[in-house]
Order: sequence, then structure tokens, then C-alpha cells
Amino acid sequence: MTDHTRTDYAPSHAKSHVPDGWIRFNFTNADEFKETYPVFCCLGRIIMRRCENWRRLLVAVVEHELSAHNPKLEALYHESLAGQKNARPFFLKNKLSGLICMQLSNGHYINLNYSIVQLVNVIKNFCLYCGYTKEEIVMYGVPKNLTTSQTPANPPHQTPPSTTQTPSSARSNTLTEKLESYILMFGLHGASVTEIIISSVFHGSTYSIVAKALDDSPNIIHLPSDRFVHADSFVDLDEAADTISSILRSHFMHFNGYSNSQLLYSAASRELSMFLNDNACDDPDKLFAVTRFLFEKRNYAGKHFTFSAPHIFENPPDFSPTTKGLMLSLARLHGGILHADEAKTFLQQTMLTSGSLNQILQIGSENTFLLYDPETYILSESLGIDSEYCTALHKRLDDLFRS
Repeated sequence: MTDHTRTDYAPSHAKSHVPDGWIRFNFTNADEFKETYPVFCCLGRIIMRRCENWRRLLVAVVEHELSAHNPKLEALYHESLAGQKNARPFFLKNKLSGLICMQLSNGHYINLNYSIVQLVNVIKNFCLYCGYTKEEIVMYGVPKNLTTSQTPANPPHQTPPSTTQTPSSARSNTLTEKLESYILMFGLHGASVTEIIISSVFHGSTYSIVAKALDDSPNIIHLPSDRFVHADSFVDLDEAADTISSILRSHFMHFNGYSNSQLLYSAASRELSMFLNDNACDDPDKLFAVTRFLFEKRNYAGKHFTFSAPHIFENPPDFSPTTKGLMLSLARLHGGILHADEAKTFLQQTMLTSGSLNQILQIGSENTFLLYDPETYILSESLGIDSEYCTALHKRLDDLFRS
């Protein structure tokens, strides 16, 4: 969500104090913004805050001009920003297939399928088109790779936690809530346990105590590489949760209560491309971590799923959460018989590495599956062959050979 704050300060006020690391846009340095996110934008007397990324800032700027009924926008329903009538118009009647677009309050879409450098230039061109002068357009970005210690005192996207206590809303002194407020300041970059315990704020805290408090927090997401991010740093998380739930429900129906990180990411890349881009969920492991937070830690919409990377189960499985366990489940569905072609089809459809079925089923080294012929496997439990059966058989054979 973007805040539009009207102010009486002149644009020059916005640059009176610039924290270290902030980059000001000077209309010729768009390339410097390649790995940044927006931290401040002022148009005339309008300051826009909490713009989580450059796409969101572009949308916020356009929406502001729509709400101001800027008459110059009328032409953009029929032509591009460059004034080309034979080119694709700026305001689109329909979403462009396969591209990142967003629907605006006017019912039309705008194309957001640009690199950061291109987005910065589109924002510049749009503002100039709307009648703002260069002096009235003030934008700052901050590098994405700032470490925790380098992050500005008032980081982008977030309002610093209030230090004012009131009778109705006093600050909690619990370690978990202190950690939540601290991590929230670092946005999607988050922090590791090591970075937290060496900070002056948590000096003296032990690794194990901090790690447990983070795991116990209902608002902290544990991402790969042991980084912890506050859920409020994610853009449109609740909306994405509904779509993720729908994707998983479809997988559970098709694959007998099963999904996995690759399946989920493949579908989300089509249905949640903007969410993935906005929140730097650029691989299956990160989306898996966010999904695990939603449906294991938070039980979003009352739904609780079982996670064992990379596997996702609708209900706790009564078999080991491994590829071999999935083969066991598949065999049970077919009366204890597993046909090689059906197993390979399942592995392909679920985007799991197939490899050699004999290796997956541990034929010759373990007796869960028995090889009936080169293309057929029998589940030993369906034959009543278990450890007690084997023990009894050994005893009978011993008795036979002794007699």
C-alpha cells in the first residue's frame, strides 16, 4: 500500500538530509538504479511513502494523477507516452498475456514488465508528460545489497517502531516483539541470527535463545540461507496466500494430496508473477519458505499443511516424506502393485527427479518393494511380509535344515 502525503515543504526540503547510501535520480543516471528499491519520491508538494519497489511506485504515481483528474491522461488511452498513435497505448484495455501488468482504478491496465532501469525512466517520462518540471521530481533509491549495519536509520518501506508509550498501547518488552520490530526495519533483506546478536540492540543474547524466539514468532518468516524477514515486509502477502492456496488445492486434487516446491513455483510463476518479482521470491526454495510460513506457522484461513522440503502434503502422510514414500503411497492406491510406467509418469508430472526406479525403491538393499518383473514392483506389506513374517520364516528354515 502506498501513502500519498501532502506537505507544504518545498522539494528542496526532501534533500536537506540524505542518509548514507541513498542515490538521487538526476535524469541521466538511471543505470545506477539497476539493483535498488525506491526509498523516497516527491512530486511537487506530494510525498509518496511506503513504495515497496519501482513497479509499485509507478502505479502509485499514475493513480495519483488519475485521482487528480489530470486532463493530459486522456490521450494515453489512445497513444503511448511518446505520443505514438500507432503504438500500444499507455492505458491498456486488456492485460498483456505473459507480461506483468496491473489493473488500475480506471479499469485499464498498465504494462509493468520492465527492468528497474526501464521503470525509473518510465516514471520520469510519465511525470514529465503530466506537467511536472525536473525540479519538482525528486526520487531516491537505495541499493538492495545494503547489509544490516549499512541500512539507513529510517529504512525504506517501513515506518520505524514508535518509541512513544501510551496507556492503551504500551510497547512490549518481550524478546520476540523486540526482534519483530528490529527485523521489520530491514525489509525484505531481513537479518540472520548472527547479525542480530552482534548488534548493540541485542548484545549479550545467545544464538539459541534468539533462534528460538524467531521460530516462535507468528510474524517472522525463515527464508533460505538462515535469513529472517518480517511478514509485513512482503507486498500483498494475504492476496498471494489465497492464490497459493488455490494452486495447492488443485495439486492436491490431481496428485492425491501432494505438491512440492517445484510444482508450486512453476504455477506461481504464471499466476503470481508480480508477487514473486515484488518480493524477490526468485527461486522455489524462497516461495516454499513463504508458503510454509502461511500454512504451517500461521494456518492461513484455517488451513494447515505438512511440509518436508521439498514436499508439501495436504495431510500428515502415513509414509516417509520422501520420493520412495510417494511411490509407496502410489502402490497402495493400486492394490500394492507399482508399474514402472505409472511411477515414471507420476515423477514427471510432479517435476521430481526420476533417476533409476530400482535406486529410488532400494531394490536389493531394502525389502519395502519386491521386484516381480522388470516393469512391475510389489509392495511387500500387501503380501503380509513383515519383520515378524521373516523371523518366523527363518525359524522354520532353521528347523528344516536341523531336522
